[in-house]
Amino acid sequence: MRYQIEDNSKDIKQLYWLYYRIVFGSIKDATGFITSRDGDKVIGAWPFREYKPGKFIFKSLIVHPDYRNQGIGKAIIQHSVELLKETGARFIKVRNRTVPRRIFDDLEFQQVDVEKSSGGKFRVFELELF
Repeated sequence: MRYQIEDNSKDIKQLYWLYYRIVFGSIKDATGFITSRDGDKVIGAWPFREYKPGKFIFKSLIVHPDYRNQGIGKAIIQHSVELLKETGARFIKVRNRTVPRRIFDDLEFQQVDVEKSSGGKFRVFELELF
């Protein structure tokens, strides 16, 4: 598996559309994705945007159904933190409803809020990077 930062490629959008139509709106304002690929196939993606210098917001992470329950989602989050630290980022905010809370707890994110919208409840997590 490889993890990388990518732009809004067609295969990432297709992964969102096919498997998570309800969160497809999560990618409309994304400026990039942290992805996991198996060969050329995108098997996981996490959309993000930089909303202030050094501060990033991530939305719902998805993993292809054939690859779930193998630790790929957690690995994408871990690699995201590492990649952003390398770029000098200072802060990550996550608006999530697809990843279990325990994963964010394990990675030292703090839950700061629960937001309700027409799409359901979203947990909001934050992590300061130093």
